[in-house]
Amino acid sequence: MNTSELLRRKFGYILGGILFLTGMAYAVAHQKPIFAIVCLMLPFVGIFIIKTYQNPVVLLFSILIYSFLLVVVGEYFQVESSGLALDILLVFSYVLLFVRGISYKIPWYKARNPLVGMISLWMLYVFLELFNPQAPSKEAWFYVMRGMALYMWLFIPLGLILLGKPAHLNKFIIIWGVFVILASLWGFRQLYFGLNETETRMMRAGLMKTHLIWGKLRVFSFYTDAGQFGAAQAHAAITACLMFLGEKNKTMKLFLLAVGAAGIYGMFISGTRGAMFIPVGAVMLYLFVIKNIRMLVIVGMMAGGAFIFLKYTNIGNGVYAISRMRSAFDPEDASFQVRLDNQRLFREYLSTRPFGGGVGTTGAFGERFSPDTFLAKVPTDSGYVQVWAECGIVGLVLYLFMWLWIVYKGLTIIWYKLKDPWLKNTMTAFVCGVAGMLVANYGNAIITQVPSSFVLYTIIVFIFISPELEKQLNNDA
Repeated sequence: MNTSELLRRKFGYILGGILFLTGMAYAVAHQKPIFAIVCLMLPFVGIFIIKTYQNPVVLLFSILIYSFLLVVVGEYFQVESSGLALDILLVFSYVLLFVRGISYKIPWYKARNPLVGMISLWMLYVFLELFNPQAPSKEAWFYVMRGMALYMWLFIPLGLILLGKPAHLNKFIIIWGVFVILASLWGFRQLYFGLNETETRMMRAGLMKTHLIWGKLRVFSFYTDAGQFGAAQAHAAITACLMFLGEKNKTMKLFLLAVGAAGIYGMFISGTRGAMFIPVGAVMLYLFVIKNIRMLVIVGMMAGGAFIFLKYTNIGNGVYAISRMRSAFDPEDASFQVRLDNQRLFREYLSTRPFGGGVGTTGAFGERFSPDTFLAKVPTDSGYVQVWAECGIVGLVLYLFMWLWIVYKGLTIIWYKLKDPWLKNTMTAFVCGVAGMLVANYGNAIITQVPSSFVLYTIIVFIFISPELEKQLNNDA
């Protein structure tokens, strides 16, 4: 290769280097540290853009990884717009694909999927809620609709287009599993070595009243709260354990075992009572799917034994995690009674509002943008109650139908389209994990919270493209 050809190919790098050095020289000469930091970041941004252009699936996994780091970036580095970075990455993904489409063929046809049609219907409904006359704030709608519908609407088609290889599935399992282990280790540090300065600030800012019960900390790791941390760890634990049953690779079996153990530990130290319904619901559905009556009876007996232990005995009450879980089966539990009272208030209020009070009118955003309204003052305490309050009974029915349809389609794919034992077991674990999360969403709003939502979206993509993955596995065999 001659010198002129080398310069032509490396022109972008050379130009970038010159601009970088010029910028750093300007920053030093004029004592502008912020400008220097920006200059230092630009090479990394440039490399990231080049790598994602060459292999766009890197961008999709980057979005998934960033979703786990969202709270760390926002709280530890005090970046108020850390959530908006997700929006930017998602929009940038489509811009990148359109630009790449000039030179390469992009399989846009993969997004012509009934799944995209279903989530688009939900996105349309949430968009129309912008014009709900009951809604007092348009700004609140913008903040809440992202987690409620927009992220799903943008990420799932992106996944259908970019994901399609068995290697992608393995990478996702590893990324997810690593963060599950890290989250439990982080939680272990919080429980036994105490909270750091940032976590203490988070407690004082609002977590204190719900995360310090009976003098015991409800561990929240690097999540927004203990409710999401516990549910996320329970979801990962049961999914990993079910995948373990069908895994043949010894290294992966050990990894899944570690993920399962870390997830179970994280679930218990979170003190999240609703999280334990995730493994129960997932296992029962798993045994129904594989039609193993003998195992169904055994697990049913084990579940019954656990219920009797928690409901009708006082054994282990000295252990905070056990006593906390036991309170979930007490119908006289004060927090449970408050939830029922609140739901009665919602039922009366929404009886004349079939489209709800508007997206963003409950919870923290309700208190922030419309503090004097009824919906802002009454806690929803449930993902489904939140949808019901903000989108009405019409929106709740559509929302439930969407998720139940996703589970149903997943089951039909497993029953009628998949033959490979490993892939079939993995997808069964995925579907059952999703079903478990849907059950737990009644207790806490978890399936719209980052990063749990992005994990679910990725899982859903793999469920729907699993027949394509099986064809590649058969060709490689």
